[in-house]
Amino acid sequence: MPRLLLAEDDDGLRPLLAERFRAEGFEVVEAEDGAAVVEYLAESIVQNRRHPGFDLIVSDIRLPGLNALDVLRGARGALEATPVILITAFGDQRTHDRALLLGASVVFDKPLDVDDLVDAAYRLLTVPRGTA
Repeated sequence: MPRLLLAEDDDGLRPLLAERFRAEGFEVVEAEDGAAVVEYLAESIVQNRRHPGFDLIVSDIRLPGLNALDVLRGARGALEATPVILITAFGDQRTHDRALLLGASVVFDKPLDVDDLVDAAYRLLTVPRGTA
């Protein structure tokens, strides 16, 4: 079962995405701000000896506290083998380019198609859809 860290501050969207990924067979850990993301990553890296215990990270770029780009910049080495999907309501080309440069695998603009997000997750994990 792939383990997913889902970071989204929107209290309506986060549970919707979490439930969809759970229905697809993912174990989902939810974070609502940048501090929680850093805490979960630090905890999982310590427990897993320098490798984050997440198979995939899905995060809104703009989170209270630290944003996802700051997290990517700070944890670049530890996350190099972990695919990261970012989502944003403020997705200009510069933001997309910066996110990809910092190590994001894919960037989606809001509103987003949840099926496209799930498809991207499966592609990045190289697991056929429905087998998570």
